[in-house]
Amino acid sequence: MIDIDLYNIFLSDTTWQVTIEIILRCIVMYLIIITFLRLTGKRGVRQLSIFEIAILLCLGSAAGDTMFIQDLPIIHGVIVFLVIFMLYRLTTWAMIKSQIIEDLLEGRPLCVVKDGLLIHENFRKKLYSQDEFFSEMRIEHIEHLGQVRIALLESD
Repeated sequence: MIDIDLYNIFLSDTTWQVTIEIILRCIVMYLIIITFLRLTGKRGVRQLSIFEIAILLCLGSAAGDTMFIQDLPIIHGVIVFLVIFMLYRLTTWAMIKSQIIEDLLEGRPLCVVKDGLLIHENFRKKLYSQDEFFSEMRIEHIEHLGQVRIALLESD
């Protein structure tokens, strides 16, 4: 017969001190992930916002750790999930309330084509290659720049 100790699986010796430590670690890691993704320029991110990626990374790590580390009770993963969810809600609320915060975290769209002319210096600002841009144009069935009145490079 299998002996399962449900108390140790779900709670173990969780104290308020451990809970506060988990909350602080979540906040620090959330800020680190957001900063890292922001600094990398978010290249290759198509459908997800930077915050959705940060949440996926945080939640994936929390879920993974609680799945295979025996000394880590599930309640710690649940606390991480709740803290990350609250940070996400707080961040989106702050972005709605402040254009400055939104621009800081999401960035502003950058004009790379205007009236059929390529704006070279704007490509250098975002570290986005012209090859990538022209590849995207081909996907959209645009044959030449003269067909484009304005093209904006956005964070997603």
